[in-house]
Amino acid sequence: MTILNLHLDSFPQETDSQIVTASSLQLSLPQPPKRFFRHGWQSWTLTTWLDPSEPPCPISAPKFRQKDEDPVYALTKNHVSAWVGAVELNDDDILLLGALDLSGRVELDGTTLKAFYEDEHESQWVIIRGKEDDVFAKYTALLETKFGKTRYEKAPRVWCSWYSLYKWINEDVVTNSLHSIGDMPFVVF
Repeated sequence: MTILNLHLDSFPQETDSQIVTASSLQLSLPQPPKRFFRHGWQSWTLTTWLDPSEPPCPISAPKFRQKDEDPVYALTKNHVSAWVGAVELNDDDILLLGALDLSGRVELDGTTLKAFYEDEHESQWVIIRGKEDDVFAKYTALLETKFGKTRYEKAPRVWCSWYSLYKWINEDVVTNSLHSIGDMPFVVF
């Protein structure tokens, strides 16, 4: 198990992506970030920029933890992100820390970004610093290189029974839904 301790000084602004290999790493920041980008672990989970001075909103009701948050992190004191996390250090100065394998997590603990693979295996992490659109585009390109790219240039419009109907579904409901959407431009039903 390799643990790396890094400091922001090693990653000047507008750096190319730097890939490191470790099962976990800690990246020290010189001051608390202005914002923290949190990526949800599944499509129902919150993905947004957050104010790091505000604590995470815990999901205390056990019946909602499975649906709305990865239960392991539902009551954590720090913001935890799935696969990728980013901090805004200054205007147009974003530092992204992203997993290049499955089971990666990024946690903001004060002025430290902690990254780890839940299964404790050693794999690659990418650290990118620059403007917001640029760092996310570089991360996306690295993921496409590793995992492949979709055949769609633009994300297709999808209708999904899970999001529209959740568990209240049967053949008649799906058939009625299919007929009621009529000429809506869905590519995938």
